[in-house]
Amino acid sequence: MSALARALPRCGALPRPRSGQRVVVDNADACRLRFARMSGAELLTLGVPLDLNTAPETALRALPGIGPVLAARIVADRRRRGVYPSVDALQRVRGIGEKTVARLRGLVSVTAGASER
Repeated sequence: MSALARALPRCGALPRPRSGQRVVVDNADACRLRFARMSGAELLTLGVPLDLNTAPETALRALPGIGPVLAARIVADRRRRGVYPSVDALQRVRGIGEKTVARLRGLVSVTAGASER
């Protein structure tokens, strides 16, 4: 039985995690639970697209064909020019063209009105 499964009956109602968060059990006996951001690989494995406007560089590296250099360029572009209004806007990053965007479609999304975290 997992630590979370053991803690739930004793801890009562718990806040619900937001999308992209996971529950971490620090101490099941003391009901010490916390939420942590899922890694990019975890999100993609679960079929949850990465938000181009909030994903950190480390999460972006989990995307196929996006290594450390392109991930850094995406984050730098987002900081310099603002959030991405659409997935297609990713083409404004040097080294990312139509083929790359087509390959990433379905794996990434943009949140309207998002601001970088």
